[in-house]
Amino acid sequence: MLKLTTIFFVLCLGMLAGIHILALHFYLYWTFWWFDMPVHFFGGAVVALGVFTLGDFIKEFPERFLYVVPVMSAVIIVALLWELFEISIGIPAQEPGFAMDSLSDIIFGVIGGFAGFLVGHAIRRL
Repeated sequence: MLKLTTIFFVLCLGMLAGIHILALHFYLYWTFWWFDMPVHFFGGAVVALGVFTLGDFIKEFPERFLYVVPVMSAVIIVALLWELFEISIGIPAQEPGFAMDSLSDIIFGVIGGFAGFLVGHAIRRL
């Protein structure tokens, strides 16, 4: 039986993928300088919800991994890896001030991750 956290994760992941595909197709990242900020926020939330989803699927998933520090550590690691990926394919390097862009992307991802943690934690308590 699917748990509510898994359903919420899958819906959010699908919405994130849809927004990203539309943003690429309609050049929204290049048209609106701020467009990647809510996407990184939402991405951080999806990563945090993904940790809760792992807890739904792995029988012996330690409950201590669902506390704020492990969840936020996962969010930070994924945010850093994503920024390294963007740098490696030359996305921020094409723009002036790419260091600030990368930093703001990480910050928005972490804030979104914390929001995702709060939502995941609240759903699990239901």
